[in-house]
Amino acid sequence: RGYASYDLVKMLNDARISFLMRVRRKFNTQIDVAKESDSIILLTDTKNESISVRVIKFTLDSGETEMLITNLFDKKFVENSFKELYFKRWPIETKYDELKNKLEIENFSGRTITSVKQDFYATMCLSNIASSLYWDAQKQVEYERRDKDNKYEYHVNVNHEIGVLKDKFIYVLINFDGEKRNKLLDAIVSQLSRKVVPFRPNRTVPRNKTPRNSKFHHNQKSNC
Repeated sequence: RGYASYDLVKMLNDARISFLMRVRRKFNTQIDVAKESDSIILLTDTKNESISVRVIKFTLDSGETEMLITNLFDKKFVENSFKELYFKRWPIETKYDELKNKLEIENFSGRTITSVKQDFYATMCLSNIASSLYWDAQKQVEYERRDKDNKYEYHVNVNHEIGVLKDKFIYVLINFDGEKRNKLLDAIVSQLSRKVVPFRPNRTVPRNKTPRNSKFHHNQKSNC
């Protein structure tokens, strides 16, 4: 967590915390020119203090060279070990995508501290509820497709789920009758289970090299 920098590497090293992080081209000239797939280089700061890091390079299916740095020097950890470990970050990345792009957590409806906090915590609450309902609906999807010979696994469509919750979950919150509230939740789960998308393994999405600085305009929330 956090962008790669000399200070971050030093902080983790001093705390004796093992790390593995991706670095971009031009982060360090020695890393860029290193031809070996597994090498040791020195990171140097403005005070000429240095830290040794292990550099792992490998080629992605897109042809792009992935560059990772780590303080795990034990040779029992080979290149494939780092590739496997680094790709485990993907569920975290998809969660960030959900929060930032689907739930628009950075799209605040006001400028005051109170309104920003309200929007932030309301969005995080909705995200947690969405995760819980997703797995309830996913169990239903798997049960209904248990005997079907599908080419792919099918998962609940998260985009559809977010839209449904934004429209309907408010009625769950304002209903104080426990039985009716449970029926509303069951109806939402049932609706979610009917909208699925195939899970295609090993599919890649190109990185956006020119992201927009600002995605949202103030007071223009798309679906409160």
